[in-house]
Amino acid sequence: MHLMSDFSETRIKLVSNLSFFTLIITIIWYFVARSINLIALSHCLGITVILFFLSAIIAKKGNLAIARILYLMALSFSVSLTASFIGRSGSVEFVLLFAIGLPFLLFSFRREVISVVFFAILPCVFWILLQLTDFKLFTKEQMNPEMARDIIYPISVISTIALATFQLI
Repeated sequence: MHLMSDFSETRIKLVSNLSFFTLIITIIWYFVARSINLIALSHCLGITVILFFLSAIIAKKGNLAIARILYLMALSFSVSLTASFIGRSGSVEFVLLFAIGLPFLLFSFRREVISVVFFAILPCVFWILLQLTDFKLFTKEQMNPEMARDIIYPISVISTIALATFQLI
């Protein structure tokens, strides 16, 4: 277990800010899910909002070991869950591209190589499982493909661009 002194103030701020930023995006997705009557998905996203909030608070307190794991697990799971409810037409799974590169930013490749590898592979595993199950990984009921393409796809693209931009900054 790493001590707070093991982490730079920059990395602590990064994890905290990223958690809050993702929390805001997840709140938007929560309201989108509610507005299109995907109530079960909105409940799951509501739980994810809490997880991102906890990740941000835990990071602010300096416990990055827990904050990063919580954040990366919640992100991969919530994106995969959302993609399963929306279906292939919504392209929600492209947020997993952001998640694949994130461990290289959040962990020290010298000291935490196992974490980097595990958390870079995790979104790949979810992506493969989504493909193998025809996006029915968590639910058999998916929204109308036309509605997913017209409403969800633009939100997915904006979310992916926003998260990737945050990552680059």
